[in-house]
Amino acid sequence: MKLVVVGLGVFLIAFAVYTVSDPMSRARPWVSVRELERDSTGAKKKQEIRTVIYATATGLTGIMFVLFGLGF
Repeated sequence: MKLVVVGLGVFLIAFAVYTVSDPMSRARPWVSVRELERDSTGAKKKQEIRTVIYATATGLTGIMFVLFGLGF
C-alpha cells in the first residue's frame, strides 16, 4: 500500500465533492461576465454543467489513485 498515492486520491475526491457543492463560487468561472449579465439563468446552468464535468474527471482520477495505491 502506497500511503502517498492513497492520500492524493482521497484529496482529489474531497476536492471534487467540495467543488460540486457550490459550482458558482468554488470553481473556475467558465462563463464570461458579459454572458452572465445577458442571460444569468443560462450562464449559471452552463457553469454548473462544466463544473460537474470537471469534478467528475477529478473524482474519477482520485478513485484511480486510491485503487492503484491500495494495489488493485
